[in-house]
Amino acid sequence: MRIVIDMQGAQTPFSRHRGVGRYTMGLVTSLLHNHRDHEIFLALNGAFQDAIGDIRDEFEGLLPQEKIRVWQQFYNCSAINHDYAPAKWAAEISREVFLNSLNPDIIFSTNLQEGLFDPAPTSVKLLSSKALFCTTLHDVIPMVYPQRYNTLPSIQKWYDEKIEGARKSDIILTVSEHSKKEIIELVGVPSDSVAVIYNAVDHLKFRQKDIHIEERRALLSRLGITKPFLLYSGGADIHKNLNRLYQAYARLPIETRNDHQLVMVGKELNSNQEMHRSILRKLGFDSGVVFTGYLNDNDLISLYNLCKLFVFPSIHEGFGLPPLEAMACGAPVIASKAASLPEVVGLGEALFDPYDEADMAQKMERALINSNFREHLKQNGIARAASFSWDTSASKLLDILESAGGTLKKNGANSSTISVADPVKTTIEEIAAGSIAAQLKSSDMMAIAVSLSETYPSKSDRPRKLFLDVSAMIQNRDHTGIQRVVRAICYELVRECQEIEAEPVYTSLDDHEFYRAGVLIDKIHGYPVATTDNARIEFYSGDILLYLDLHPGVAISHIEKTRYLRNKGVTVYHVVYDLLPARFPHFFWPELCDEFVEWLKALSHANGAICISRAVALELQQWMMANTTERKRPFRIGWFHLGSDIENSIPTCGIPPDGVDTIGKISSGTSFLVVGTIEPRKGQDQILDSFELLWSDGVNVSLVIVGKKGWGMENLANRLLSHAEYGNRLHWLDRISDEYLEKIYASCVCLIAASEGEGFGLPLIEAARHKIPVIARDIPVFREVAGEHAYYFKGSEPHVLADTIQRWIELCRQGSVPQSCGMPRLTWAQSAEQLMAAILDKPSAVSLNAIGKKRNVYK
Repeated sequence: MRIVIDMQGAQTPFSRHRGVGRYTMGLVTSLLHNHRDHEIFLALNGAFQDAIGDIRDEFEGLLPQEKIRVWQQFYNCSAINHDYAPAKWAAEISREVFLNSLNPDIIFSTNLQEGLFDPAPTSVKLLSSKALFCTTLHDVIPMVYPQRYNTLPSIQKWYDEKIEGARKSDIILTVSEHSKKEIIELVGVPSDSVAVIYNAVDHLKFRQKDIHIEERRALLSRLGITKPFLLYSGGADIHKNLNRLYQAYARLPIETRNDHQLVMVGKELNSNQEMHRSILRKLGFDSGVVFTGYLNDNDLISLYNLCKLFVFPSIHEGFGLPPLEAMACGAPVIASKAASLPEVVGLGEALFDPYDEADMAQKMERALINSNFREHLKQNGIARAASFSWDTSASKLLDILESAGGTLKKNGANSSTISVADPVKTTIEEIAAGSIAAQLKSSDMMAIAVSLSETYPSKSDRPRKLFLDVSAMIQNRDHTGIQRVVRAICYELVRECQEIEAEPVYTSLDDHEFYRAGVLIDKIHGYPVATTDNARIEFYSGDILLYLDLHPGVAISHIEKTRYLRNKGVTVYHVVYDLLPARFPHFFWPELCDEFVEWLKALSHANGAICISRAVALELQQWMMANTTERKRPFRIGWFHLGSDIENSIPTCGIPPDGVDTIGKISSGTSFLVVGTIEPRKGQDQILDSFELLWSDGVNVSLVIVGKKGWGMENLANRLLSHAEYGNRLHWLDRISDEYLEKIYASCVCLIAASEGEGFGLPLIEAARHKIPVIARDIPVFREVAGEHAYYFKGSEPHVLADTIQRWIELCRQGSVPQSCGMPRLTWAQSAEQLMAAILDKPSAVSLNAIGKKRNVYK
């Protein structure tokens, strides 16, 4: 079967951090672990972007990301909005079409009662569907106490609609036998349509643990807890019975109260703290009560472990998850004997009458002063909590769904079910057919249009694509060594990649849309093919965006875009060429270093990075581990090596008028070549100084520098241009074409690579391709690239390099210099193949251990 699960119960601010959110995440996690080969899709509401990221993080490695689908919706449809009816109708239709477009056999909503305060539409069978609807109705407390809830007509209308949705469901789940009984009586459904699937806890998280004394002190100090404490965790609704809890606490002997604190955990409690403190002051105490507000799970679990007693006084619950969590953590628990709580606690001695403050106070005092009783409560709780398992609940749910699915197959699908072949058309037609459609405002119509365009790209049935960002090359016309890599990789992937269609795109700092790089596509193919040049890109779940070019400002300004795309199901990677501004800030101007660090932080919002060498990959891993926060989804770091066949990199062409004469001068002597932008880290100052020493010693050698002038190099540029040997034994060739560079390589006898830091060292393998020997500074990345096929030097003094060159010349005369022709090198086709292996995480990929957690993948 294909089961589509509506995850809004784990998304909305109202439910996400409450019992419904825990139920949704716990049950779905166990369903994925115990899926019995059923296909499971998770459907997310795009209005809750923060929750989408968290859910994708939580299920990374457990469910393929392409099976987490997002319905992008922009409707103002919360029930508390009095004018919401037309928008709600459109949103509910849109949601049902979306869910049915996934071709489900079962649609499972973990909580139908969403959308009161949030844009979270839920409905059942507004449209005819072949799928069975399974709905969890956690409780019907507002039906038990109608005078306390649903006090506004809009709330009553909303609640009635949700109850009607439950009635229309094929299967109703609830979380306790008590809730089942009330649902049968108050909702008016037959008993065989309601099944009990108990709540549970994640026993790997909610458990007894040793808390280091320093950690304990820090937590208690932060929360203002200074004494042994009683703990309550939960909401502040009327049925939580907190007024009687305060009254019972006030009945405790004064010495008992003075020796303890009452700690109240919950978001709602904190937001209404002054009201609660007013009640406490009327009872004659206030200072002994701590309101913590919302706590994350780690802090809450620590308090469960540290509390002297957990008290839960509720007069009505669908289940009562906080007592179960507390018991799992070894807390002594006492609770109300009302509703479902006896099913959860499972011990008569631990229960009290929630309407009798004296009984509640007596039970609290006994537990606080009687260590044997506390131990009895603790041991009961540990054993009782162990009997509630999400795996057991998931297994029972699958039994129910399989039985229902078998009945569906036997009886056959409804012949009048809606068509989802074209969900956009179906959505529009179904909305238009409604009697309320005429009441839709222009803003509602715009919301419909945007929601549909973002949910269903115009070619949603197309194969997934690999989009290659080339923004620096397109927008800035950059022509550095990085752009040589960009051109070469684009050429190979666009023309030759068989696994996925690759398409170059570009964006800008101010416009977060991406556009087709038609000019580059035409150049790659050699003829016009880009009939939709500069067309806006529509991303779809399963697509991949690779920031191939280096444009730090774009990545920084696109952090939210990256987040949105990942939430949508798009995989985002960056190519990292080096970490030099972070490692050697003294070589760069301060603003660039600051921007580069921000760029590295922006990278952490992506799925991963592909580096151009193992050395860079290790540097990035170390930087990420030291400078970014812990993440749930692994940040993958892979690497690939660059190619060397310039002719297959969309080479630039052209030789200047004086080029032939220059080549003649270079080839007529013993010429040493330096290739790369003139920058402080590249070592060109040391190289020129060393050649001046050689010339002064009468050594007849030439120096050829190829590269544009970089930042802070005016003095060296002036020195080169005014040098006595300039144009004779010293040549500086600025911004030359690839064609010209090829001829320069062929005219020189040796390449000198003196850089103090590189991401790869492309000139080394280009020299090897021309069978030109290499003299290189002894740094890790050059060792990785060249191995034993280069002659290395250490030191930054001119005489060190001059002596190295002298020794190299002598070895060359003897025929014993290391030969670069044996240097391992790739074609650009092989380089692109390595890159794709890293992107697609193939077995042949080379990568480091991912930063973050990894789990076995659900297939």
